Amino acid sequence: MSGTQLEQISVRQLALLLLISQSVLTIASLPHLTVGGAGRDGWISSALNTVLGVPIVWMFVTLAARHPDHSVFEYSNRIFGPWIGRLVTLPLLWGFLHFAAFTLREYGEMLAGAVLPLTPIVFTMGSMIFVSAVAVRLGIEAIARTADVLVPLFIVTTVGVGLLLIPEADFHRLAPVLADGFARPLRGLFSPFGYYFFLTTLLVLYHSVKEKQRVLGSAVIAVLGAGILVTAITALAVAVFGPTEAGRAQFPFLSLARLIRFAEFFERIETLTVAGWGAGLFLELSLVYYAGARGIAQWFGLRDHRRLVFPMGAILLTLSLTLFANSFQIADFQKLEVIAPYGLLMLLPVPTALLIADTMKRRAAKARRMA
Repeated sequence: MSGTQLEQISVRQLALLLLISQSVLTIASLPHLTVGGAGRDGWISSALNTVLGVPIVWMFVTLAARHPDHSVFEYSNRIFGPWIGRLVTLPLLWGFLHFAAFTLREYGEMLAGAVLPLTPIVFTMGSMIFVSAVAVRLGIEAIARTADVLVPLFIVTTVGVGLLLIPEADFHRLAPVLADGFARPLRGLFSPFGYYFFLTTLLVLYHSVKEKQRVLGSAVIAVLGAGILVTAITALAVAVFGPTEAGRAQFPFLSLARLIRFAEFFERIETLTVAGWGAGLFLELSLVYYAGARGIAQWFGLRDHRRLVFPMGAILLTLSLTLFANSFQIADFQKLEVIAPYGLLMLLPVPTALLIADTMKRRAAKARRMA
């Protein structure tokens, strides 16, 4: 096993990390994504998307459980051999880099639009990547312990904003439900599917979890919990803004938070929302950043990923600035015809190929033993 002494996290901490990985970016963009394709039925798209996460989690945990002491970058070499194994997992490495850069850019755009419009975006993103790099160098145990504190903060701010906006909501805007059949909800279903790529971190973290027999249940609960939260926010965004306006906003939840006022003196509550989001984005970025650094180290046969952390941070900051020139290109990336096939390409082929090849190899070994 490559790397330094194995770090361990609890199933509770794994669930918190998975919940945040499926919540932060999706709440930031999912109402825009699903409502843009499904209109007032966007909340149905969110609910259906949540259900799709369960078989994905099952497949990832099934694959990882067959090699409980190794990460995907190690047992892929055992299944296919060192050269083909490295080629097979190469898309995962790119996915970790790309989605980490995307998460970092979303953080920069959110701060620029909410509280720091005059601050250069490279400064805000540079500050975040530096803090995240420190966390990644400290290891997954430190990231998981931070999740124990920051995930409740994210949940409280998100649920709090939702509850405070119920008086502003007109839930008649959600009707009529399925007026055009299932065609529109199905269109909105696949737009956010790419965010399930963050679940591939399971293939890196599984061997670090103490109670491996409880991983599947905890991961499913995390995905369902995140889905319920996102579905509720999607429905609320449509009820407050209507399907047209909710589908246009880049950060609909931030727009929701700006509507909250207490009397005439307590406003700008969206800064509290940004604080909760910032905490969540830090964890999400750190998680995929760690998976990428760990994966690159194992891909090259290095014993310690920590020497790669700061160089990788510089690469991520550069990618976040060059892959998307502005917010319009980010919106283009999130369109159905772009993110849906890209997300499927990053998410499914590698684990599916590994699971099929491993199953065939095990059956062949069993047949040889019985012969």
